[in-house]
Amino acid sequence: MESDIAPHVRRALAAVEEARDLVRQARRVEWRSPTVARYLAALDDVDTRLRRSVHDVEHALGAAVAADDATTRARSGGSCATGFLL
Repeated sequence: MESDIAPHVRRALAAVEEARDLVRQARRVEWRSPTVARYLAALDDVDTRLRRSVHDVEHALGAAVAADDATTRARSGGSCATGFLL
């Protein structure tokens, strides 16, 4: 069984990974502007934020999976040993 949130979390993760890929591609472009340092600093900032987003999305997906497992066990009469208070 899959929670209602899991597909959304996976889509969010895919979107974040796509954005990080665009940042990597942008870094490869030869900048011919006097403000190149500003552009590269902005790209680094975006990449840092996206990296944090990946971590947060992966954490949310793990929580959704744990909730799914707990729900499945509860419905089947099994014990719930996830460590979460339900």
